[in-house]
Amino acid sequence: KGEGDFKYRLLKDVDLYEFFGLKRDTVVMSVEQHEPIKSAGQVDVFYSVPRFITSGGSNTFGVDGMWKHRIFKSLYFNVGLSFAVSYGEYGSDRIFRKETMYEAGIPLALEVVKLEKKKSSMFFAIGITPAYYGTLSTDVTVDNEKRDVDGRSGYLLVPRIDIGGYIPVNNHHIRVGIFGKYNVNCSTEDIDIFKERIGSTFFGASIGLVF
Repeated sequence: KGEGDFKYRLLKDVDLYEFFGLKRDTVVMSVEQHEPIKSAGQVDVFYSVPRFITSGGSNTFGVDGMWKHRIFKSLYFNVGLSFAVSYGEYGSDRIFRKETMYEAGIPLALEVVKLEKKKSSMFFAIGITPAYYGTLSTDVTVDNEKRDVDGRSGYLLVPRIDIGGYIPVNNHHIRVGIFGKYNVNCSTEDIDIFKERIGSTFFGASIGLVF
């Protein structure tokens, strides 16, 4: 007792709680707080290319804005607006075409994800986008001679599948994913330009912010 140096040792088989008449410690479990996000805004940029077309190719760049709302536990309904521009070159030595087109649509999707604040998560989404497409510019050369041609326009139904993940950053999430889609042309007129020239099956990647 009192100030100064001292030496001590514990005797074997002595229960210190009983020796000093103390209550046992209460163990406090640390429980993580789950804060599911009920609704949020989302902005993405994306890039895609067609497959299975041997006479040329195109590159598509786009942006979409979405509103996400949780409808059941880990199931969200997404709806928004999208706009994309594609640049393509197609043809052979005899007939060659350069074409710039646009697509504007209303993406609708169901997304399976456990989206919580400050937590990473994986997602899977399936949806469909009604869209309108049109030609911004076209340049056709036949036997080294330029020709004037009319642009194409019409309506699309675009089924799409996305997979990827959410990465928390401060109070937001970065959304990174890959996707595949198929353009169903509902305005074929005499030819279906997607099947004949541009390509119907597309694969791409996207990155965005959820806030």
